[in-house]
Amino acid sequence: ALYGTLMSPFGVLDELDARIQLRLLGACEMPGSLFDVGEWPSLVAGEGVAHGELFEVLSQTVFERLDPFEDYDPADHASSAYIRQSVRLLRPDVDAWVYVASTPLPGARLIPSGSWLQWLAGRGE
Repeated sequence: ALYGTLMSPFGVLDELDARIQLRLLGACEMPGSLFDVGEWPSLVAGEGVAHGELFEVLSQTVFERLDPFEDYDPADHASSAYIRQSVRLLRPDVDAWVYVASTPLPGARLIPSGSWLQWLAGRGE
């Protein structure tokens, strides 16, 4: 499940040559709070609802492209900015891989709606 700049409207999946390894299934909701950390959002596990897109992984090799983009090293969680973990989504009721912030987010602003797209529209971007 993706909730930020990797979502369909932004084209980053194409830039990473990753879209061919994924199939968009539709909108989803995941537990946690979404924060604006500048040019992208960050998901913090816990209370709240974050909105994103659910993708079917057609090839596990897609993580060779997504993990570095998300600054995630499966062999070194301590130095990773995000951790890819299996999360039970709120809607639909399935487990999905989600990149969750692994460290505190100094200066980050809570996105009350839980939607990066709505947040950007409200900022006039």
